[in-house]
Amino acid sequence: MNFSPDGETVASAGYDGTVRLWSRDGSPVETLEGHSGSVLSVSFSPDGETVASAGEDGTVRLWSRDGQPVEALEGHSGWVRSVSFSPDGETVASAGEDGTVRLWSWDGQPVETLEGHSGRVLSVSFSPDGETVASAGEDGTVRLWSRDGSSVETLEGHSGRVLSVSFSPDGETVASAGADGTVRLWNFDLDDLLVRGCHWLRDYLTTNPKVTDEERRLCGIPAREG
Repeated sequence: MNFSPDGETVASAGYDGTVRLWSRDGSPVETLEGHSGSVLSVSFSPDGETVASAGEDGTVRLWSRDGQPVEALEGHSGWVRSVSFSPDGETVASAGEDGTVRLWSWDGQPVETLEGHSGRVLSVSFSPDGETVASAGEDGTVRLWSRDGSSVETLEGHSGRVLSVSFSPDGETVASAGADGTVRLWNFDLDDLLVRGCHWLRDYLTTNPKVTDEERRLCGIPAREG
């Protein structure tokens, strides 16, 4: 279920294969039909004019707010569990049971396929600045990706599958909900991540002859003599 940005309309995803739009007073507005199985997730675009839905039929579908179909995005090889618009409305992210996160342009063209989870991907979310995608997996990890598709960080700590993931409004914290009964908060401040990463890698960076001086300088480690 998702509110439109103006708060006047609610979109709901149904096991009956429909997306339904409702006014704030509870009266029905539109019924969007097109999926051939259950609808598992729904999201409004930032301008409120487009609705994205994720289905058991392996598709992401885009609809205009007046109920007209816009695009059917096909590429996942199994159920699509979650869908999310980027804050600028230019990109749609989808989480699939095929273990991938897929990024699509607003007009339905595939942009990137993010691969790294070892099981189903159950939830996906954009950071507030739109530059990072977080995904939650059956493999017990939360993964962070840049918008160009490269892996940024893998967050490990849950003892079972991760069901949902979301960024804080300032983009510096990621919250994840797990089947292990816990909600975990992760610091996504890049400076802090760099400090912690350098701490973990200090011995490696200092002693490994294959590490370049430029790589050492990233962590404030002096260049090797000679």
